[in-house]
Amino acid sequence: MLHALYFQKSSDGKWSVVYKNRHLQTETFKMEKNRGKPSFLPAIKGDSPAVLAAYFLNWMRFGKVNKDLSNTGVVCHGGKFYSVAENHAAQEFDILGLDARGEWDINGAWDRPFTAHPKKAPGTGELVIFGMQPFKPFIELGIVSADGERLLHKVDLDLDRCALVHDIGVTER
Repeated sequence: MLHALYFQKSSDGKWSVVYKNRHLQTETFKMEKNRGKPSFLPAIKGDSPAVLAAYFLNWMRFGKVNKDLSNTGVVCHGGKFYSVAENHAAQEFDILGLDARGEWDINGAWDRPFTAHPKKAPGTGELVIFGMQPFKPFIELGIVSADGERLLHKVDLDLDRCALVHDIGVTER
């Protein structure tokens, strides 16, 4: 769920604050809303065979193993706002209405989940991202242009196994 506070100063110098919240309506959120019920089988925890069965059934029914979640962080880059989580694509949204505008795949150049906490590179304004998946390449690192329109660099970290990476730090050195 997105939460927003809007501050406004009136002509007499008094401040007002408006609070708004809304579930980010991803494609799978809208699909379940139209069906009028939860549709994806939970596949986050449980016995391994049950999780694998849920993944398989979700994949067969909907073409993906989990519903799209985007509930870990919010980032502003290139003048646009994105809701992010490490297990799904970044979701662009309108900051005033909190309406979803769709997945951000950097004009087709990024084809994997997005990091929950991308970082701006000091001095350049470029965005450092990474994405994980349970098969090779396990983790790829990307550099997005300061305007958010181009993926400038993408590299496989060449790990020998999958690892869950939640956050990174970026320095000039």
